[in-house]
Amino acid sequence: MSVMEMSHRGKEFLSIIEKAEADLRKLLYIPSDYKVLFLQGGATTQFSVIPLNLCKPDDPVDYLVTGSWGDKAFKDAQKFCKPNVIWSGKFLKYTKIPSFDALQQI
Repeated sequence: MSVMEMSHRGKEFLSIIEKAEADLRKLLYIPSDYKVLFLQGGATTQFSVIPLNLCKPDDPVDYLVTGSWGDKAFKDAQKFCKPNVIWSGKFLKYTKIPSFDALQQI
Protein backbone atom coordinates (compact mmCIF):
# COMPACT_ATOMS: atom_id res chain seq x y z
CA MET A 1 0.00 0.00 0.00
CA SER A 2 1.31 3.47 -0.84
CA VAL A 3 1.01 6.53 1.38
CA MET A 4 -1.66 7.88 -0.97
CA GLU A 5 -3.89 4.91 -0.16
CA MET A 6 -3.53 5.15 3.64
CA SER A 7 -5.99 6.72 6.00
CA HIS A 8 -4.65 9.96 7.42
CA ARG A 9 -5.81 8.67 10.82
CA GLY A 10 -4.15 5.24 10.55
CA LYS A 11 -1.16 4.16 12.65
CA GLU A 12 1.05 3.63 9.60
CA PHE A 13 0.44 7.11 8.23
CA LEU A 14 0.79 8.78 11.65
CA SER A 15 4.24 7.24 12.11
CA ILE A 16 5.30 8.52 8.66
CA ILE A 17 4.03 12.07 9.23
CA GLU A 18 5.50 12.25 12.75
CA LYS A 19 8.92 11.18 11.41
CA ALA A 20 8.63 13.70 8.56
CA GLU A 21 7.84 16.49 11.01
CA ALA A 22 10.69 15.51 13.36
CA ASP A 23 13.14 15.40 10.44
CA LEU A 24 11.94 18.78 9.12
CA ARG A 25 12.23 20.39 12.56
CA LYS A 26 15.77 19.08 12.91
CA LEU A 27 16.80 20.07 9.40
CA LEU A 28 15.37 23.62 9.57
CA TYR A 29 15.85 24.20 13.33
CA ILE A 30 12.10 24.74 13.83
CA PRO A 31 11.43 25.41 17.52
CA SER A 32 8.81 23.42 19.42
CA ASP A 33 6.58 26.48 19.89
CA TYR A 34 6.03 26.64 16.10
CA LYS A 35 3.46 24.50 14.29
CA VAL A 36 4.44 22.55 11.16
CA LEU A 37 1.71 22.30 8.54
CA PHE A 38 1.81 19.86 5.65
CA LEU A 39 -0.50 21.30 3.02
CA GLN A 40 -1.44 20.16 -0.42
CA GLY A 41 -0.82 22.28 -3.46
CA GLY A 42 1.79 22.85 -6.09
CA ALA A 43 3.43 25.91 -7.54
CA THR A 44 0.21 27.73 -8.32
CA THR A 45 -0.87 27.43 -4.69
CA GLN A 46 2.18 29.50 -3.76
CA PHE A 47 0.87 32.35 -5.93
CA SER A 48 -1.81 32.84 -3.27
CA VAL A 49 0.16 31.80 -0.20
CA ILE A 50 2.84 34.45 -0.63
CA PRO A 51 0.59 37.53 -0.82
CA LEU A 52 -1.74 36.09 1.83
CA ASN A 53 1.14 35.78 4.28
CA LEU A 54 3.18 38.84 3.39
CA CYS A 55 0.64 41.50 2.40
CA LYS A 56 -2.44 43.32 3.56
CA PRO A 57 -5.28 43.86 1.05
CA ASP A 58 -4.30 47.49 0.36
CA ASP A 59 -0.53 46.90 0.14
CA PRO A 60 1.08 47.89 -3.14
CA VAL A 61 3.36 45.09 -4.36
CA ASP A 62 5.78 45.25 -7.27
CA TYR A 63 5.95 42.34 -9.71
CA LEU A 64 8.71 41.68 -12.19
CA VAL A 65 7.14 39.36 -14.78
CA THR A 66 9.89 37.29 -16.34
CA GLY A 67 7.80 34.42 -17.69
CA SER A 68 4.38 32.84 -17.91
CA TRP A 69 4.52 31.68 -14.28
CA GLY A 70 5.26 35.24 -13.15
CA ASP A 71 2.30 36.45 -15.17
CA LYS A 72 0.07 33.89 -13.46
CA ALA A 73 1.43 34.93 -10.05
CA PHE A 74 0.64 38.58 -10.80
CA LYS A 75 -2.92 37.76 -11.85
CA ASP A 76 -3.51 35.66 -8.74
CA ALA A 77 -2.10 38.37 -6.45
CA GLN A 78 -4.86 40.72 -7.60
CA LYS A 79 -7.22 38.84 -5.29
CA PHE A 80 -5.13 39.61 -2.19
CA CYS A 81 -3.22 42.90 -2.60
CA LYS A 82 -2.58 45.70 -5.07
CA PRO A 83 0.06 44.27 -7.42
CA ASN A 84 1.88 46.48 -9.87
CA VAL A 85 3.86 45.13 -12.84
CA ILE A 86 7.05 47.17 -12.86
CA TRP A 87 8.41 45.25 -15.83
CA SER A 88 7.19 42.50 -18.13
CA GLY A 89 9.25 40.54 -20.59
CA LYS A 90 6.21 39.40 -22.54
CA PHE A 91 6.94 41.76 -25.43
CA LEU A 92 10.44 40.20 -25.65
CA LYS A 93 9.01 36.66 -25.42
CA TYR A 94 10.62 36.43 -21.96
CA THR A 95 14.17 36.30 -23.31
CA LYS A 96 15.65 39.14 -21.22
CA ILE A 97 15.29 40.79 -17.85
CA PRO A 98 16.27 44.36 -16.94
CA SER A 99 19.00 45.34 -14.54
CA PHE A 100 17.82 46.08 -11.01
CA ASP A 101 18.75 49.75 -11.37
CA ALA A 102 16.49 50.11 -14.41
CA LEU A 103 13.36 49.18 -12.45
CA GLN A 104 10.94 51.82 -11.16
CA GLN A 105 9.71 50.44 -7.88
CA ILE A 106 6.83 51.69 -5.73
